[in-house]
Amino acid sequence: MKDGPAGRETDNRLAVYHTGDGDNGRWVVTIAAGQSAERMHTLTADSQHLFAQRCNAMYAVVKATEHDPPHFEKFDVLRWAYAEGVKELLFLDCDVFVKEAAPDIFEMGYGNALFSEIPHPRPSWLKQGIDWIRNNHCPNWPETRYFNTGVMLLNEDGLERVVHEIVALDYSSGPFFEQCLLNVHLHNAGLPDTSLPAKWNQFCGYRWLTKRKEEEAFFLHACALDPATRYNDFRQIITRQNP
Repeated sequence: MKDGPAGRETDNRLAVYHTGDGDNGRWVVTIAAGQSAERMHTLTADSQHLFAQRCNAMYAVVKATEHDPPHFEKFDVLRWAYAEGVKELLFLDCDVFVKEAAPDIFEMGYGNALFSEIPHPRPSWLKQGIDWIRNNHCPNWPETRYFNTGVMLLNEDGLERVVHEIVALDYSSGPFFEQCLLNVHLHNAGLPDTSLPAKWNQFCGYRWLTKRKEEEAFFLHACALDPATRYNDFRQIITRQNP
């Protein structure tokens, strides 16, 4: 363990910098590995860190993983969290902005929960992931079972079950990197117990975001924004939250 620019580095394989006054087993974790992710994280870092403080949780930023981004980074982080003895994990993509009104998600009684907004505003996107799962893993995978893994809430039991599923994987990347395979192994682990309401992972693409959804959201996710203008578009959305 050594000092890091944003806290303390805790793992020799992963560059994990964390901050907090004391480790009670509750963590908020994100990955900001690579230039693009680091840039998006500049827009969300303060909001995520402040939310962790409000939840009495440690805040960790993973700066490097065993696998090159964006392939299978989340597998690396889930294994790391389990090895560290994390008891409650909230994983957030680096492009998730947390609004000041967001309550303590750990106290909401969701258990092991993920989020997916179905019906999907772009059915072709959802079809890509489901078709890949059906063709490679589960031929009878239903259309109503597919989660965006940009927000994951896991307790100690859920984390153990997930890691048990992924430790001996034949890693294969679907159309959304490790997300498709995570869907398979989260399901095999018996998760999720519940689904998070949409306000915990509000996509900001124009087909998703309405004025009402933006007002009601706790977490705003840059997912589905045009990659060419994502940074500036998301910055404008965030600016509206803090006029």
